Amino acid sequence: MGELRGGHFVTGCSGEHFALPAALGGLRAVRRRDPDEELLVVNACDFLNLCGILLPCDAVERRLKNRIVFKNGEPVAAWVASEKR
Repeated sequence: MGELRGGHFVTGCSGEHFALPAALGGLRAVRRRDPDEELLVVNACDFLNLCGILLPCDAVERRLKNRIVFKNGEPVAAWVASEKR
């Protein structure tokens, strides 16, 4: 059996969150980091696709060809059905 830490690790997400103790250092490092201009592209089928669920934006259908572009944790664009939104 392993050990988990419980708490509220992600701002804006209700309920208790759970993480491995080894993950806490990485979470704290991200919290302290200054925002940057790096873009992160995520497939719409990924578990990080929270558009329209937890994030205040239009839902992006979970299809293999759909993508979501994040900047500083916020969705800024999406590629849906071969069109940029």
